[in-house]
Amino acid sequence: MNTDEDDEYSSHVSKDCRDCQSGARMIAFALQQLATITENVVTATNYALSKPERAVGKLLKEYTGVLSDRDIMKAVGLFETEMKAGMFLVMKKGEFQDMWLQDQLDRLKQQGKAKR
Repeated sequence: MNTDEDDEYSSHVSKDCRDCQSGARMIAFALQQLATITENVVTATNYALSKPERAVGKLLKEYTGVLSDRDIMKAVGLFETEMKAGMFLVMKKGEFQDMWLQDQLDRLKQQGKAKR
């Protein structure tokens, strides 16, 4: 290992670990680098998803166990349109979002009754 690499490892490894053997320092550095790479991949993956996919993820995270499975299924259908998915994504979790979602579900139920 050359001196430049040693300096890079030293800057990333805690002072207490600088007295460790070279192998331990390399492992500590590698683990830190892996954590950074993993964090970047997760962030990039979230942006790679479409608005409807992100809206469904938010719905499942915030409403599983709150809404019935049937209502969650209907709400997933709402997010087939980019516009409604986008609206849901920008709403903060809370009463307004709950009211909006319930209103959308009620509209779907009314449409279903009208078709019969």
